[in-house]
Amino acid sequence: MVSVSAGGVGAMMAAIIASILDSCGDYIAYARTMGYPLPPKHAINRGVAMEGIATIVSGLYGFTIFLLFV
Repeated sequence: MVSVSAGGVGAMMAAIIASILDSCGDYIAYARTMGYPLPPKHAINRGVAMEGIATIVSGLYGFTIFLLFV
């Protein structure tokens, strides 16, 4: 039986926020490394949204290899 606790929900929310911040930092670091201008906010939002969709799809199919191709 699956159980949900406040501690578990809080931990997952913290992990999600940390992952989003990490992704935003990655996009900015890649742009600076390559000498490109910083990506606009809508491009970062689109990237984070696609990562979320890919995570949901891979969870539905039960594997993580899908994330390597996004």
